[in-house]
Amino acid sequence: MGTSLGFVLFFYQVPPVLNNKIPTPTITIYLIFILLGFMPVTVVQAESLYAQAIAQVQLSPELRHKTEQQLQESQTVENISVDLPRFHQQVSPAQKTEHFCGLCHDDLPHGENLQVRSFLNMHTAYISCETCHFRPEAYTLEQQWVDVKSGDLLNQTQAQFPSKTGIIRPFYQQQAVSLKTDHALFKKIADHWQQMPIAEQAPLKARIHTPLEEKGLACRSCHDSEQKILNLKQLGASVDQQQAITHNSIARFLAQNEDNKQPTPLIRLIDLLN
Repeated sequence: MGTSLGFVLFFYQVPPVLNNKIPTPTITIYLIFILLGFMPVTVVQAESLYAQAIAQVQLSPELRHKTEQQLQESQTVENISVDLPRFHQQVSPAQKTEHFCGLCHDDLPHGENLQVRSFLNMHTAYISCETCHFRPEAYTLEQQWVDVKSGDLLNQTQAQFPSKTGIIRPFYQQQAVSLKTDHALFKKIADHWQQMPIAEQAPLKARIHTPLEEKGLACRSCHDSEQKILNLKQLGASVDQQQAITHNSIARFLAQNEDNKQPTPLIRLIDLLN
């Protein structure tokens, strides 16, 4: 759609003095129009912070080779479907909008540490992957509730903690950090990844994961009274909920083992009550 721009210039002119008479000042108005009717105006939205980080990755031969090895090893993994009778009533989760990490990772992606994987996977219902794994040092991110179906921001009335229809995602300068479904890289991975040879997959995988931290946030990054990751009040948490989150007994127990840098022991209920 075209537009036009007009400029009005005012010049204040004082005629010269003639016959000892003081002349009346006059104002000459020059109206200048610059018409841009045939020039389209396009509003270009800046790339998300994560997309910028991906574009800036410098791939080394070592990183490319390491990624190719990872892809080759992952192809040898065989998933075995085991049909077991259900003991508890199963509740279908809310239908989520397709998100970038979910193109390759499951909704419950944490499985390496058997002792804590359940606690970590509980977070994925309310916390996005980027909140824990995308932590650029030079930027301060703001966490906000977005609708799981549309990806739109939830308003203050809807953003009650915890939100049944929302997930917390990081924002920078009022723009979501994560890649949207209409992003070119999102579409490329979604539509063509399975058909790509490893030589083409490897640089893509390396660029996508380099800006991310393999190890997520420590428990006390959010479960502590001094934490600065989540603005709990802004996210809609009540005073009691804020207290429960920042003084969570399970997080406190796990944090003790993080400090000791020892493998997480089996968790006993009696330990959580101390």
